[in-house]
Amino acid sequence: MTVLENEINLINNPALGAYLQWKYALSYQNKHAEHEPSPGILLFLVLPILFHRPTLEFLDSTYATTGLAKFSEKFLNTTYKKSDLLLSLHARALEMRVISLHSLQMAARKNLITIVPQSGRVISFDQNKVKEPRGVPAIANKMRKNSEKIGYWFSQNSLKDISFYLKVFF
Repeated sequence: MTVLENEINLINNPALGAYLQWKYALSYQNKHAEHEPSPGILLFLVLPILFHRPTLEFLDSTYATTGLAKFSEKFLNTTYKKSDLLLSLHARALEMRVISLHSLQMAARKNLITIVPQSGRVISFDQNKVKEPRGVPAIANKMRKNSEKIGYWFSQNSLKDISFYLKVFF
């Protein structure tokens, strides 16, 4: 295994992915007006956003109060010229669906989430029952914070709006 492959495996691993998907789902559930759980399909967008450093940095530089619509507009703004990051998200989600699925399975096996078969929604279990990891690298904390931001934004929008703003198709 090359050094680059080793670094990719350290960051893009199902355990970290499971944690980030759990934090996303918890935030979605807590911030949704009726406290509904997240549609499962949205968990397949979390890791392609967070595991892609340029997109993560762009997300991290955006306030949570900005909202998904303004975040999307920011990509297309002539000041930033980052439309390629937004337009490549769908392809990245397809490329990363295996790691997203493995992370989702691990989160379910570790009782962080459960998937409701009838609705396809993902219920996140209470964070008080799960010990937060300690001594994690700064990048993992940045990813956690931004997974919660994504959960907040997605909870305020319909699937149709999320698809429109992020240029992805379900």
